[in-house]
Amino acid sequence: MYNKHSIIKISLYTVYAVVLVGLILFGFEWGSTYVENQKQAHYDDVPFELKLKSGPEDVLYSEAFKTASGTDVVKYAYLAGEVSPILDEDISRRTPVSQTVVLETFKDEGGKDMETLKTVFLSKPQLYQDKGVWRQIEYATTTPEVFALSGAISHIKRRELAEKILPGESVFAVTSTFYPDPDTETTSVDGEVTAIGSSLTSLDDAMLNARDETFGTAQDSATTIDTYTNGFEDGLGSYSANIARSFFLFDTSALTAGAVISSATFSTYVYAVDNNDDDGNDYIGLYTATPASNTALASGDYDAVGSTLQSDATTDISSISAGAFPITLNATGRGNISKTGVTKFALREGHDLLGGGLCDGCFSGIYVNAAESIGTSEDPKLEVTYTLPTTFSVGSWFPF
Repeated sequence: MYNKHSIIKISLYTVYAVVLVGLILFGFEWGSTYVENQKQAHYDDVPFELKLKSGPEDVLYSEAFKTASGTDVVKYAYLAGEVSPILDEDISRRTPVSQTVVLETFKDEGGKDMETLKTVFLSKPQLYQDKGVWRQIEYATTTPEVFALSGAISHIKRRELAEKILPGESVFAVTSTFYPDPDTETTSVDGEVTAIGSSLTSLDDAMLNARDETFGTAQDSATTIDTYTNGFEDGLGSYSANIARSFFLFDTSALTAGAVISSATFSTYVYAVDNNDDDGNDYIGLYTATPASNTALASGDYDAVGSTLQSDATTDISSISAGAFPITLNATGRGNISKTGVTKFALREGHDLLGGGLCDGCFSGIYVNAAESIGTSEDPKLEVTYTLPTTFSVGSWFPF
């Protein structure tokens, strides 16, 4: 038989069990709602000057630090109003830390569309694209307690921010044009080195003799540059051959180490063409170069050329005419562009690469203007399109 005290104890245990089950089933939601309500109530009592300058949903990121006096402070960034374009701005090039203005548009000698751009870099992220609309980023401070009460922590756009402005992301693209130095050279050079080979047996032997020479005649101050092969027989059974290899160096250190190169074009301006031996081996190719000096060519540089093509294909001389002669670099060629120093390329003719096959009395090659020619419109040049990463450092952002 139960007494009334036992009944009361059982009833209390039942109530406790029901409460416990309720907490297990619904406690998280109730607790979360309760905490948020309590936080909001306390936040409402915060002095106006300490409250956030925006709604919690517009806070992008935060940083906690101590002032010189040892006070704990939270600096936060928040979204403000829409940002209108500045005069002549290309919105497609806008980033959180830069705005780009198109100063002029024009076509180069080859008819390629070109632009002159001016990019204004901001000292810190000040622009944010929110649902297709560019909004201003503003900065303010408050106390850690107020920031925690505001509810902003759950709204910080960490992932969106990382996708937009974390270090390493390319934020703008630009095309820069580089030229060799004319005489007197200071950082780069262009010119040619030639060699003569002789043989008593055949023209092919003479070509091989010339190709394998370890000396040559260097020219780096003339207004023209030659890339050719030629050979002939003197009628007495003696053969000789000439090979000219051209060198083009560009100071591309302005790219800087962080540049990400997306495309590049090497081009020269052809003023004459020889194609007496149209045999399929009459082509021009772009290769690497390693002359001993960046500012002068010497006879020993004749062999300082590579044999790996820097473009997807060679160019048949029969398709080359007077005027601009561009060569688009492939991944290998782009990889050989120095971002912190001097980029070095060379042009070679097909019979030079093959070491023979040229007909008696034939010339095969092109003749181009050098950096010493008047102006730069017909100079050898290297156009590089690249992007640079942001310089914004996240540091100790996202402490919460």
